[in-house]
Amino acid sequence: MNRQWPIYLIVFIGLLARFVYWFLFASNYVDVRPIISPYELAITEHFIEYVLYLHTKPIGSVIRDFLALRLFGHMALGNLIITSCADVLTSVFIYAILRLLSINRKVALISAVLFSLSMIGWEYWRLSSHFDHLNVFCFGVLAWAMSFHLKENTIKSALALSVSGGLVIFFHSMAIVIVPILLVACQRINAKPVQIAKFIMITGAIPILVIALVMGKNVYQFGVYGTSSVAGQNALQFVSQGDTKEIYELLDRNTYPEWWEWCFEYAGKVFPDSKLNAGIYGSCMYQVSDEGSKEYVSTPLENKLIELDESALLDIVRKDKVSVTDKSWLFVGGVHESASVFSIEYGKISFDLWRDWLVQAPQEFAIRFIGSSVRYFSGIAFLSTDIYEPQLKVSHSVIKVFGMIIMPLLILGIIRLIYIPLQALYGISNKTVNKLEICQNSSFYLFMLFALAFWMLFFITNLLTCCENSRMFMSGIVFPYILGVVTVVQANNFVRRILGRYK
Repeated sequence: MNRQWPIYLIVFIGLLARFVYWFLFASNYVDVRPIISPYELAITEHFIEYVLYLHTKPIGSVIRDFLALRLFGHMALGNLIITSCADVLTSVFIYAILRLLSINRKVALISAVLFSLSMIGWEYWRLSSHFDHLNVFCFGVLAWAMSFHLKENTIKSALALSVSGGLVIFFHSMAIVIVPILLVACQRINAKPVQIAKFIMITGAIPILVIALVMGKNVYQFGVYGTSSVAGQNALQFVSQGDTKEIYELLDRNTYPEWWEWCFEYAGKVFPDSKLNAGIYGSCMYQVSDEGSKEYVSTPLENKLIELDESALLDIVRKDKVSVTDKSWLFVGGVHESASVFSIEYGKISFDLWRDWLVQAPQEFAIRFIGSSVRYFSGIAFLSTDIYEPQLKVSHSVIKVFGMIIMPLLILGIIRLIYIPLQALYGISNKTVNKLEICQNSSFYLFMLFALAFWMLFFITNLLTCCENSRMFMSGIVFPYILGVVTVVQANNFVRRILGRYK
């Protein structure tokens, strides 16, 4: 029999389940009529210029949206199809990883199918059109490439790792930090130095190119050293978490540019019903029109900048005003509240507030971090409950069952992710253990790499974000899931060995 039959079966079951779910439960809730939004017009008629300007998020999601429109004629339906197929492929990669770890074929097959079915709930949240939706696939490919390269250590495996690293950078804003560390860590440190250097160059080639292109345009145009410019807004939201108390305490204790403080205050006055949110995003260049909509009116901000003799910033605001008039489509999609260049400058100061709060109020910062971490781990229940944006989910109870089934595996996986670094530290500190044994044991070293990837995602996310962490857990879900399955298998083998002694 063809040894690839489990892969074909995983794909068949995954696609069939999605067809059945669509026709039985979801088709009536999804409007597939061709409705062209301003964002869709922007990426179809001005794609190159839009991508070159976009700074609020990595450009991967825009490329996905463009392909969805071109291939399927409807962005939401196209994204649903693309993400569904990507999740099915992720299940195939999970099967391949489990087989590389010597997990029984049937167990690996069942685990991959369960993951595939549970992800249907993820796909129908926001109809797969959120910029995080393909992150599950991207990190799934990366996890497989890490496994493949650690096992094979060939040019072919190095190229696979390079491609996967570049893919993650296209879609995830934190990847410019995470991916380079992982690519270096994936090399066998007990290999010859020349071989290590060769593979580092190969695996780093595509990620470095992607970083140079995606981050390079942001550095050149806006002075933003990242693939996303909204870190400052997220950081200020982390500081506030629904209250202005900490922000005003920071303003009292420290000196910040007067234009920033004025903008924070003025935005709250213009939008009293969403005072904090307006202040976080620096919406002082907007007004409420007579029709009740939000419109760009920068005159008060310009007058304040003239008064403060902030000529460089004034020039930025005036250029924004020209762009809003002549190229309004640049300000749709992404994080549209922060699409202006002025918002970038505002966000840089916002990040200073976050840094000062970390230094000046470490206890409060630690409490906030703990709260964010709890919300992050609540993402374990994202697929089985409606704890996050239930109004934006098309989720039938039948599909939640599979989310409930994998919950124990995710919990076990996270416990294992906590234990693995402790186990590694013990091995390194133990004088009776050969230090290279930890790296020569490829399975355990792969677990260490998975732990490294997961905890980097965890710490960077929860140090900067307070309120959307449950959804952000989904990006790295493949790591605890794989380790959860491995833990169950190892626990079963251990119990069987113990029982076998008493037969």
